[in-house]
Amino acid sequence: MEYSEPEMVLLEGESFVMGSASGREDEAPPHVVELSPFYIARFAVRTREYEIYLHQTGAQPSSFRSDPKFTHLDQPVVAISWFDAMAY
Repeated sequence: MEYSEPEMVLLEGESFVMGSASGREDEAPPHVVELSPFYIARFAVRTREYEIYLHQTGAQPSSFRSDPKFTHLDQPVVAISWFDAMAY
């Protein structure tokens, strides 16, 4: 099987208020966050798909790949870094 890029969808940017005036101290103060538009995969990347990518590129699997809780090929891939996700 050959690696193919996931179907991507564009999420529009917007602003929102993040934080709380009445929550925990580390949530204050409320402030406006501007989110730029970005693309995201329409569906979660399964371990099966990520394995193909690893095989074809020689990239290293996450440390969780050998954990029995995360070895099923139809589960979403877990514990990859932002850098790994961007490379994928």
